[in-house]
Amino acid sequence: MDEARRRELKKLGKAEVEAKSADLQAAMREAVRGDERSATGGPGWSTGYRIAYRNEAWLQRGRPILSASQIEKLFVVLPSYGAPREAGPYLVCRCGSAAPVSMPRKLFYWSSCACRNLRWRCILGWRKGTIQDWELVFPAKLIPRHRRV
Repeated sequence: MDEARRRELKKLGKAEVEAKSADLQAAMREAVRGDERSATGGPGWSTGYRIAYRNEAWLQRGRPILSASQIEKLFVVLPSYGAPREAGPYLVCRCGSAAPVSMPRKLFYWSSCACRNLRWRCILGWRKGTIQDWELVFPAKLIPRHRRV
């Protein structure tokens, strides 16, 4: 690899990192929007942080399939394209529903998104996830909002 190609790749890498950082900053601003007291350093920051922490803990503990209205109220969707290790823990469907990439371990779990594109089934430890059309889903990270709903 010659010097010019190396410089070009380095510039492309820096541009990609800056774009992802800008997307993340925009999502974080959206998460605290509507409650200016929750902004960093504000008087209600700790309360907003605790609310966001509880929402995130609930999301990780239960791994539910979320409807579009739940996502709108509780989370900000940050699409994550790129390497598989950077993919988010949720798949968002065209209908606005989000399903966890890994299904919860339960004795009986039978759930799907609003348009039935994503279907998760678990019966006595046997688990199966079905995605009808991969073109309609994208990986995403869900950032909790800093406000009570």
